[in-house]
Amino acid sequence: MTNAVKIVELMKSFDKTEQKRFIAFVCSPLFNKKKEIEILSEQIIKSLPKIPRGTALNGKVLYKKVFKGEAYNANKWQKLLTLQVKLLEQFIAFDNVWDKPNVQKFNNLVFYRQRALTDFFEESYKELNKIHQKETVKNDEGYCRQYEMACLYYNYVTENSSNRKISLDNTILIDAAHNLEVFYLISQLKLACHSLNNQSIVRNRQVVELSKEIIEKIQQPKFADIPLLTAFYNCWMFLGSIENEVNFQNLKNLLNQELFNQHPEDEKFLYDLAMNFCALKINMGNAQYYKEIFELFQLAITKPSFYFNGYLYNDTVKNIVTVGLAIGELDWIEYFLENYKDKLHPNFRDDIYHYNLAQLAFERANYDKAFQYLQDVKFKDIFFRIDKKKTLIKIAYEKDEFNELENLLNAFDMQIWRDQVVVPEKIEAYENFVKRLKQLVNIAEFEKDKLKKLRIKLESTERITERAWLKNKVVEKLHA
Repeated sequence: MTNAVKIVELMKSFDKTEQKRFIAFVCSPLFNKKKEIEILSEQIIKSLPKIPRGTALNGKVLYKKVFKGEAYNANKWQKLLTLQVKLLEQFIAFDNVWDKPNVQKFNNLVFYRQRALTDFFEESYKELNKIHQKETVKNDEGYCRQYEMACLYYNYVTENSSNRKISLDNTILIDAAHNLEVFYLISQLKLACHSLNNQSIVRNRQVVELSKEIIEKIQQPKFADIPLLTAFYNCWMFLGSIENEVNFQNLKNLLNQELFNQHPEDEKFLYDLAMNFCALKINMGNAQYYKEIFELFQLAITKPSFYFNGYLYNDTVKNIVTVGLAIGELDWIEYFLENYKDKLHPNFRDDIYHYNLAQLAFERANYDKAFQYLQDVKFKDIFFRIDKKKTLIKIAYEKDEFNELENLLNAFDMQIWRDQVVVPEKIEAYENFVKRLKQLVNIAEFEKDKLKKLRIKLESTERITERAWLKNKVVEKLHA
């Protein structure tokens, strides 16, 4: 990536406030002494709305504005761009620390210790320690900070042991060891949960294993009152075995207590894991988990952590709609789509909005309208493309367009094998959908015994997508 493209990508990622702070940054002689950089930065920000992401700056146009009256010099321009990129990266590092006062305070502690500023160190250590104590629920980073602080304080005490006011106490080391241990256990659990979760989504047989010693350590009573450790342990348990429903309920109870608001990234991951467990149970025919996941969704969309840069993830919106429709919450889904439309990312808003309106229209038996909405959907994501084709298949069935249905089913069967990222379990679920729907089409309404056998097969098939819809279609034929 050239510097001209890097600058566009980085500066377009800034919001308005960050852009203003960057201008203040480059105007400070502490960071930049070149007036040309100030002019260039201001000119880039003015022109940013007209520059698409992934494209380069217009060098010759900007050069005239920065170096008025000079002929274009490619070498001079490239040197200026190199400096601009360097200052952008310095600003990002500076701004990241600027927004984290606790990091600043810790860095000050390091400075005070290095300069032997005892009084400053003592006062700042007490202040920072009070801040950490106010954290009712710490995450792995919090325990890591506590460990680093304990080590820093121990080194400080050791260096100043001649001072009678400062006593050397092993409790410092005990605290350091405890915080390091908790940091390690939470980190290991998170890695293991990521690994198991990925295994259920994409084709990947390797997982992060937890040793017997680590599991026994986690189960010790002294760690029972650490909410995040307990939460991820429950996740690890139900991700490891679909039968561990008690662990799912334990996690749900923790989420209902709203303990993790201070750690949005962890909170979001916990919700994702709980929802993925529900999805697996639903795919295996346990319909009661529709209500479980719907309740999780309703709570999650009230959390800032559930949004990425202020927007809901595309698949999250699709999952909310799918679940809401499955339990008959059609009016709530309509309300959700209209009132949360601005929470859909602008780059995908029209696709996501129309795709989900199509699902709502289909559920209301307005098949022509559903088909019309889908014509406006142009997804690149493989799973959305698969779901769009599933909906088209169902529309063709509902409208008795059996020639079109056969063509769609054959094309669908070929697609799921062609896309190598789809895990075998999902392929099996898709294949069973095609297989059972073809069987249903080929059974006449008067062949009641065959329809009853098909209904039993739908119940007993472990992995199948659109199970509920297929069962309803079988029942309709039985009662025709």
